[in-house]
Amino acid sequence: MTTRDLQHWQDTDFGAIGAGRSRVSARAARRRANTLRLIRFGLGSGALITLLTLAAIEHEGGTTPPAPARLDLRVEAPTLRTPPALWQPRETRDIALAATPEALAGNAVHHRAERHSRGGARDTFSFGAFHAPEPYLHLVVTRDSPGTAARSFYVATALHAAEEGLAIHRIQAEEGLNSSRLALITAGITLEDGSRRSCIAFRGKTGAGPVVVSGWYCAATPRARDLACLIDGLDVIVPDTRGSLFPARPERESACIRDAEALAPATPMPDSRPPARDIAGLLAALEAETDERHLPDRAGTADTVPLLAPPERPD
Repeated sequence: MTTRDLQHWQDTDFGAIGAGRSRVSARAARRRANTLRLIRFGLGSGALITLLTLAAIEHEGGTTPPAPARLDLRVEAPTLRTPPALWQPRETRDIALAATPEALAGNAVHHRAERHSRGGARDTFSFGAFHAPEPYLHLVVTRDSPGTAARSFYVATALHAAEEGLAIHRIQAEEGLNSSRLALITAGITLEDGSRRSCIAFRGKTGAGPVVVSGWYCAATPRARDLACLIDGLDVIVPDTRGSLFPARPERESACIRDAEALAPATPMPDSRPPARDIAGLLAALEAETDERHLPDRAGTADTVPLLAPPERPD
């Protein structure tokens, strides 16, 4: 192509290289218009929101917007409520003490009557105090309570000790013990609540219906025979009928009587051996008798009397 000056170019020449004609398609033009429209809408919306926010702040007096609430993740622990005690205090007392052992006559007696939530009655008699130096007897009479009667001796003792605020430090094997009122199961036991004390736990059935007698006896050196004596001296009655819950039976052997007889001083037996002779006194008597026989009689004669042989020397 021959080079020419710009003024010599024709319109057809510019159209050939794209000048004077638009090559943008209608679709691209619509897309561009929509984009511009969205940009204008977004800018207008942002400006409107800004103006409304400023107007709201000025309306509230120029206060700063409140800080966002903090999320409190603390959760309150559920309230734990213990169920009510199975044994509740009972106002009326339908049994009473009719006799107290002589060994506990000087101790203060406390009587606590209770009723089980499922039926049954329990009366607790305390003679003295657990921390006192003198002997202490804790007697429990439970009536019409099949659950208590069904428990084993060790379980029932541990549960009742816990109810009284005591713990079992040591317990020994079971042993039988008879009294004139009850046949008992006993076991040496050490109870403590900060201080320890040696005791004997016991339990026995009265045979007069579902009545169970249990508890413990404490002393400096508790002995089974002393416990038998205490049970023999106790008498619990029903005031309405004056009947004893566990009456004494004279025909029943009691460990109190047997041990008391064993400790009684023995009666000395008569000595069956011949009494020992006084050899010196016997020889002196024989010598005097011999001298008398050699003296003259009233007629002046003298009888010749042979000397007696000395007796045999005793072994």
